[in-house]
Amino acid sequence: MLSALFFAASFASKEIPGVYAVSPWRDDPYDAFVSFALIFMPALLAVGIPSLFLCRRAEALPASRIRTLLRACRLLIAVTGVTLTVQWVSIVQESAPATRIDTVTSVALLAAFSAGAGFAGWRLGRAEHRLDPLARQGSDWVGDALTTLERAVLTRGRLAAALRMAIRYAGPPVLRLLRQYPVLSAAAVSTAGAAVIVCGAAREEGASSILAIIFAVATCGLFAFVVAAGAYLGLVRREGALSVVRRRGVDSVVAGSMAAPIGLAFRDAIWRAVGVDAPAAGADDLALLLGGCALAATVSVFLIESALRMHLAMHKAGTSIR
Repeated sequence: MLSALFFAASFASKEIPGVYAVSPWRDDPYDAFVSFALIFMPALLAVGIPSLFLCRRAEALPASRIRTLLRACRLLIAVTGVTLTVQWVSIVQESAPATRIDTVTSVALLAAFSAGAGFAGWRLGRAEHRLDPLARQGSDWVGDALTTLERAVLTRGRLAAALRMAIRYAGPPVLRLLRQYPVLSAAAVSTAGAAVIVCGAAREEGASSILAIIFAVATCGLFAFVVAAGAYLGLVRREGALSVVRRRGVDSVVAGSMAAPIGLAFRDAIWRAVGVDAPAAGADDLALLLGGCALAATVSVFLIESALRMHLAMHKAGTSIR
């Protein structure tokens, strides 16, 4: 509920022109963080629906399902907390007088949301510590999603029967594909999500070269989020373990993908650091900058993990790396 209210307030501050015009976080880098939060928060809310739907009094409740719900809530609070921090920083950096009514309102709302997020995070942390350490064993989220989809189909009629049959026969092969190629599946989901974002941006920007940059940055940001959040939530229980080199490669690609939207958010500071006039920089220069940030992060993380011999102990112990 807290995250839903915060999402509604942040959405209003960004999409209502009159509110956006006086919002302290209307400019980058703050606006980039708020924009991605408005994408991540509904996705996390949607993740909890299948697990919540299957929590029934008449059925046994696997601990793994409770763990997924708790972790989804913790991620929601984490995204809320990061966004609140960014908004607090934007208010501190705001040059407008602190006595303005919009500034006072923003401070009051942020204080209330911050207190609520801190309390919710504390309670969720205590709740997860009470779970059995073996709670991660059991069905994964994609399995729960398929079960929820099958149960949600209407119980009567030929169409319902045909839909249930299609889910029953097509579902298992899809699950096997997702569990065998979770990273590629995350890339496909991220690309589809980025396409939706670009369609929305095209209505405002029109056909321009900046749309390709928006698509690339959105794909990178979504991919990093889906892989990292999926590993934390246990969305897909991968069949088999990755080799050490491939595991480091996944970490490196995720880091590089994360660097692209971060580079976009702080592009003005990076331009100043490298001695480039920001207003004179074009779309090609921006693409080169973001590509350089992504490449530097990818190579750096791979070299660091290799030097520290990360994931090697887990692989020797036979731990499944997802």
